[in-house]
Amino acid sequence: MGGLALPQILQAEEKQGIKRSHKAIINIFLPGGPPHQDMWDMKPNAPKEIRGELKEIPTNIPGTRICELFPRMAKMMDKFTVIRSMVGAEGGHDAWQCQTGRGSKGNQPPGGWPSMGAVLSKLHGA
Repeated sequence: MGGLALPQILQAEEKQGIKRSHKAIINIFLPGGPPHQDMWDMKPNAPKEIRGELKEIPTNIPGTRICELFPRMAKMMDKFTVIRSMVGAEGGHDAWQCQTGRGSKGNQPPGGWPSMGAVLSKLHGA
């Protein structure tokens, strides 16, 4: 049993002349994860039962504050996009419309639509 860590993979690619743009797409999808108002959309002036127990901290963008659990992210917040609110066509909390741009799960091809990872890999490269 063996494996390669990222440094070994990058060294092997460099030896083969493979160039990467070093751009990345990080899609954080947390079904059942912590609520956004406890991480990205703090409500410090709301009643205690609404605002939660975590504190907010400033980021490197004036006026933008996030959860105290993300001090490193706060230092480089200018590199991120936070989508604080979204409304879907079907009225549910399903990410289907946001991830695919499709209004309905109907009319799927045999086998279903490709996953987000497959689409990103195709467009961005593996």
